[in-house]
Amino acid sequence: MKTLIAILLSVVAILLFLNLFTPIGGDVSSINLFVFDHKDMSCGHWRKTSEQRIVRAQLTEWTRGFVTAYNQYNPYNQVDSKSALDEETVELYYDKYCKEHPLSDTYKATLSLIDDLKKQ
Repeated sequence: MKTLIAILLSVVAILLFLNLFTPIGGDVSSINLFVFDHKDMSCGHWRKTSEQRIVRAQLTEWTRGFVTAYNQYNPYNQVDSKSALDEETVELYYDKYCKEHPLSDTYKATLSLIDDLKKQ
């Protein structure tokens, strides 16, 4: 129950954040955004959690919430709802991304995932 509440609060925070601080129609890639996330979203941390199902489940649910918020505030440029965003798919994507970008983080991996899903 606590996990569900934490996930819902994360989604609400993301939605509020995007509504208040995201320039409409502008490129936000060069803006220093404050991301409300888990304590450690580094790729190094992700790679160490391969046996920690709860940690990975929390982060994959955060990702699904983030993508939902992205769709909410980009109604004409959404990630297709038919795209698979199940836990296993997100984990595999993060595994690949973090292997290729070990000094990055899962927030940037999520942005990359969104870009890749939009290309499908």
